[in-house]
Formats: sequence, C-alpha cells, structure tokens
Amino acid sequence: MKRTILLISSLCGALLLPVNLVASEATEGVNAHTDTIPETKTITRVDTIYIEKIVYAQPEAPPLRKKRPFLMAIKTNLLYDLGLLPNLSIELPFGRKREWSALIEGNWSWWDTGADRYNYHRIQLAGIELRRWLPSFYCNCDNTTPLTGWYIGAYGYGGDYDIRLFADKNSDLGQQSLWTYSAGLTAGYSMIIGKRFNLAFGIGAGYIGGEYSKYNVSECKEGVFPRVSRHERNYFGVTKAEVSLVWLIGKSPHRQKGKEASR
Repeated sequence: MKRTILLISSLCGALLLPVNLVASEATEGVNAHTDTIPETKTITRVDTIYIEKIVYAQPEAPPLRKKRPFLMAIKTNLLYDLGLLPNLSIELPFGRKREWSALIEGNWSWWDTGADRYNYHRIQLAGIELRRWLPSFYCNCDNTTPLTGWYIGAYGYGGDYDIRLFADKNSDLGQQSLWTYSAGLTAGYSMIIGKRFNLAFGIGAGYIGGEYSKYNVSECKEGVFPRVSRHERNYFGVTKAEVSLVWLIGKSPHRQKGKEASR
C-alpha cells in the first residue's frame, strides 16, 4: 500500500515538473522581451476650429432710370382749316408707359370783307384736353406706341366770336359772344401714315354755354353796331369734329424698333 502511494506521488511529481519548467521559461521570455523592446503608444490630438463668417446685407441700390427720349406732337385740324379757321395744337405724352397725353389747342381767325357788305369772321378759342390712350385692337402698330391708336378723353375750352356771313343787306343779323365755353368727352383714333406723321380722327360731345347777341349793321356809332336781341346758349350734343394731320417731333423708341426691324 505504501509503495503504491509513493509510486503515484513520484509520477505526479514527474508530470508536474516539466509543466513548471515551461511556465517558468515562458515568464522569463516575456520579461526578457519586455525589457528589450519597450511598448510605445502614440496619441495624436486633433483640434477642430470653426470659423463663422458673418455676412451683412447691403441695401440694394435703386435701379437707374433710363432717360426717355423727348416726344411731342404738333397738329392742325384740317376741317377747321377748310372753314377758314386756322388752328394749332400741341400734345405731350406722359405716364409710365406714355399712356396719357395732354393737349393744348388754339383757334384764331379775323376775316373782314369791309364796311360795304360787312361779312365778318372772327373766332378766338383756346382749350385743353386730357387723353387716355388704349391698346390698339385693329392696327398694325405696337400697343405701346405713343400717341397712336384709340383714345378717350375729356376737354374744356372757352373764347369769344363775332360772325356775320353771307350778308346781302344791312338788316341781316350777325352773332357776337364775348364769352362762350364748352366741356365734354372725346374719342378718336390716330393712325401712322409716315415715319413722323399720323392722321387722327376724333369726335367730341358735351355742353356749350354762354351769352351771345344778335345785331345788324343798319347803324354804326363809334364802331358799335346796334344790338337787336340778347340770348343764352344752352346746347347739348356734338361739339367737336377732328381730322388732323399730326407731326411727331422727337424720338419714339417703338418707331425706332420698327425701323430697325424693317431693315
């Protein structure tokens, strides 16, 4: 029994000895390696810098306005010219698109056949008119061409007159008014007939008022003829008619575009 236990102890001691030797050698090897080649760790630190860009809003400069070319119209009413009433009108467009215009007109005549028959034709009238130009529905022109196409307007004028025509004898009456006035609405159309010429058609309706006297030439005292009667005029109806030759002065950019396109 004792021999058996000793044998087992010897065997266990023999088996454990190599294991201890291997473990000892391994530990020495690790220590030797550690002493020979030390372990080095490198730590890299990266810092991030944020740069904030501040942009200040600058106020926008107002757009530069293009200087529009000067444009005006000088016209004469051919119907009044045929009636021996010289006349002249000046019209200026205005507005963002020149869709408005202002017109100043004057009429003046002073015809006298002399004292033998005394046919007299003296008319002095002046007035203003405001027009609104509309898109052109039936014309071969740009809708924004100044002073061209359809228009509607309002007018007012005043003046005096002295008319005695086709008188054969002294008892034939003449009419004289020291103040006559009129106001109303107008409508018309202006068409292009040349590079700088239009032909305008128009009509006006409204009211004519004022006082006038009828006289004859039976007597003449100090250049004054006897008054026969005095009247008040109150008339509603057609007051104006126009067939005018229009001369355009200045530059119209739309006409210039049309000219360039035709080349």
